[in-house]
Amino acid sequence: MVACNPLSTFTSSPSSELTVKAPTSTLIATDIPFPTQTETLTIMSTPDLWEIRKCHKASDVLEIESDWIWQYIGDIDGRGKVEMLLNFTEDNQISGFAFDFQNVREYQVTGCLDEQLFTLWLRQENKVDAVIRGEFPTTDPRGNFSSSSVLSSAVMTGLLLENDSLEGFPVYLRLSSGTFGTMEHRFQLAGTEDDDLILNASRQFINAVVSNDRTQVIEILRFPVEIWMNGARAEMKTPEMFLNYYNAIFGDGFKERLAITFPNYLMANAGNFVGTISQFIYDGGGLVFDEYGKVIAIYNWKEPAPTATANP
Repeated sequence: MVACNPLSTFTSSPSSELTVKAPTSTLIATDIPFPTQTETLTIMSTPDLWEIRKCHKASDVLEIESDWIWQYIGDIDGRGKVEMLLNFTEDNQISGFAFDFQNVREYQVTGCLDEQLFTLWLRQENKVDAVIRGEFPTTDPRGNFSSSSVLSSAVMTGLLLENDSLEGFPVYLRLSSGTFGTMEHRFQLAGTEDDDLILNASRQFINAVVSNDRTQVIEILRFPVEIWMNGARAEMKTPEMFLNYYNAIFGDGFKERLAITFPNYLMANAGNFVGTISQFIYDGGGLVFDEYGKVIAIYNWKEPAPTATANP
């Protein structure tokens, strides 16, 4: 498994360098009365469903590293795109973040893993807003992975239930990439022990761009800065050069998308880009930080709108 590569992550045509480990172990059946991939998923809204419970020790069925942060991408049926950063601990706990693109919301995720089944509590400000219950199926219902492979942790399927609605929404997530680390030390692969150093730098930089504080923007940059805009790559070697192209660098709606970027959607990079951290920008593009919290690359591109297809 290789981690996110800033170039392949922040361009509209990701390269084939991102690979996903293909698990081969067969999943063990469970006696827990929860729908499997061959049944119709349903959730009954009960009071204890909204209480974050202590995880029970269960057999280690999934082939998934506990000292890695995994990126899952997918959608909530009828609600649009959703992505997650998840860490699975050795005591069957799940922690991380969920990013709801349709409603532009970031949730802190707490969850439990029980063999191939999972429960995720999505909360904001210590309040559980939604619960997802589901499983890691052995086959991919959407065919993103080979039908001949027996999957372990590559796909997550289930139902999302909100605390103000009785309607359940099907959820589909597939493994996209991963990087070494835990939610307590997310950026250690980049050589950063203090996560707040990067998180604070990200917030300061975005706030400076949104408020047009160009002096603060320059202070957070490390020159030369790699820039991707208008479909071309450029290198800004001095602050003066950067300021000359300032409006173009943050133009085409990039500044507005920075303003609604999810504050915790960052991952450390591996491979040729080890020692850096990528910030995912809402609806396309990104920032790259060095281990000291300085911005060394800015990618301004927008994801193309999905092509509408007729419903047969």
